[in-house]
Amino acid sequence: ADEFSEEMLGQSHHQAADSSSIESPFSKGSIDDLVLTALHEHNTGNFKKAVEIYTQIINSEPVPPAMVLSVIYKHRGMAYFAQSLYEEALNDFKKSVEHDPKCFRSIYYEGIVYSVQGKEKEAVECFDRSLAIDAFQSHVYYRRALALFNLGNYTKAMEDVNNALKLGLEDEDLNTLKLKLIKKFDMQM
Repeated sequence: ADEFSEEMLGQSHHQAADSSSIESPFSKGSIDDLVLTALHEHNTGNFKKAVEIYTQIINSEPVPPAMVLSVIYKHRGMAYFAQSLYEEALNDFKKSVEHDPKCFRSIYYEGIVYSVQGKEKEAVECFDRSLAIDAFQSHVYYRRALALFNLGNYTKAMEDVNNALKLGLEDEDLNTLKLKLIKKFDMQM
């Protein structure tokens, strides 16, 4: 708003940005500006740059509040995940939860990493923890159903498929999993 007002008045009081900091297209270099810049880089697929900015925020002085750190670690974890840097992603999701133990999404993302790594038991544990905090997550039920399917627990997997459907998840993959489960049940009879 200040920049807009200055433009309208034909004034400019901006100082040149410190060359050691990351420039923000949004304003004057506050943590809020860095977050916006990081999210922009993240959303445009420039994950390395996003990680760099998230790291700058994490290491900033004064140290950001725990809730902010939780969000930043979660987003940096997603950027690492998008680069297939699974251990880094997992570490950041865990740090996110350390700063906010109720951050059910970070716990869910931990489960996703474990699933990608083929660690289905660990994935199920994360999905359980996430659902214990917020039971209204259709995608978590779906992901837990997939992990349970891979573990051979077809009955519990079908319960989770049905829970995901009850919560309104309309997904082709969910329907495919349901059909696979029905075939497993038919073969058992």
